[in-house]
Amino acid sequence: MKIKDTETLMKTQFLNIKATQYEDTKGDEKFWVWVQRTGGRRAVVIAAVVDKGMIEIQPKVYQRDLRLVVTKEFRVPMVDYEYGFPAGLIDGEEDPVDAATRELKEETGLNVTRVLRKSPFIYNTAGMTDESIAMVYVECDGELSKEGLEASEEIDTFLMTPAEVQTLLEDDTKKFGAKAWMVMSNFVRYNEI
Repeated sequence: MKIKDTETLMKTQFLNIKATQYEDTKGDEKFWVWVQRTGGRRAVVIAAVVDKGMIEIQPKVYQRDLRLVVTKEFRVPMVDYEYGFPAGLIDGEEDPVDAATRELKEETGLNVTRVLRKSPFIYNTAGMTDESIAMVYVECDGELSKEGLEASEEIDTFLMTPAEVQTLLEDDTKKFGAKAWMVMSNFVRYNEI
């Protein structure tokens, strides 16, 4: 593959629509239209749990009573709601963990109490965009709130048990983000994120 030229077709506050002319492996000229984050901005996705303590699942057998933080957010391109996790753009040189802490508070009202792990920057849809995200896994607490939402955000937040997540995943009428589907499936199977 050989890139010959890239042109910006349109710019918005958050995105640039690009067209790249390239030569394929047979020497034929092709065009690819794709989306670029304005200013090379990156994002975070927050997989969060609230720990409600221990519960007895059988006589003298206990496990942590975790609730997964699940969002239901209206997504304009889908003209529907997507079930997923709190997420947002990283501001300037902000650390991904700091961005995750800020975004979780803004979108849900919850506070990070412990960071479990963080992924490197990974790519969502490499054939469509250069956007990269860091997955940040956290424990949190607090009260759910919509006070930090922007006017462009329509988000409902749920604290779900593994059984409730399983029921959600089994509903073919619901739409999920790919990252959320994988984390939710593991939460159901292993009662952890």
